[in-house]
Amino acid sequence: MADPNKRGKSSLPKTSLGPKGQRTQDAILEATTVCIARDGIESTSITAIANEAQVSRGLVAHYFPVKSKMFDDVVRYVSLRAYEFFQAHQASSQKSKSAVLDRLHANLLLFTTYPHYYKTIALLYYLASIQPHYRKLNTALVRNATEALEELLREEGAEKPQVLAELLHNQLISRIQKYYFVEHDDSLEEFIRKSMEAFRETRSTRGLR
Repeated sequence: MADPNKRGKSSLPKTSLGPKGQRTQDAILEATTVCIARDGIESTSITAIANEAQVSRGLVAHYFPVKSKMFDDVVRYVSLRAYEFFQAHQASSQKSKSAVLDRLHANLLLFTTYPHYYKTIALLYYLASIQPHYRKLNTALVRNATEALEELLREEGAEKPQVLAELLHNQLISRIQKYYFVEHDDSLEEFIRKSMEAFRETRSTRGLR
């Protein structure tokens, strides 16, 4: 999962919220993500969201009057968090010589550090398999993620950046799924180390070091 779009702008609906209003909206979206990951969409109520966010039911309804559209906003919120996480990662001392590997590393850290974010995306995958609306939403997110990788790979001189971007994105999803869905004895540190080795191997087979 990568940024909402390659320019890093939020894909949430544009609003005239001030700083306080934006913080409140983000708190509600974060709480909704936690509730959905824990209880599922159908069992997530306005009351549960309000309790998790420590705000009133009326405030939740004010920011999100149509509950049926809240999951869409949650998915876009998680996508935005992924972009911001990558930006913070780039500004830290952890970054490497490859922006591609940095992006993959940031995604690994995000979705293993915040399991409720990954569970939201996993739920989107399921819904995309049975509902056209969510298939369209997931398609847009996957396209944005692979295009962002493709742009970085092109800058790094990859011969076939589009093909390699798709390979690396699929490999990232597969690695995170394995972390959550398959029994293993690896610590988080060992899992990330092995994943990064796999990404480097895939990248090197395309002529990049």
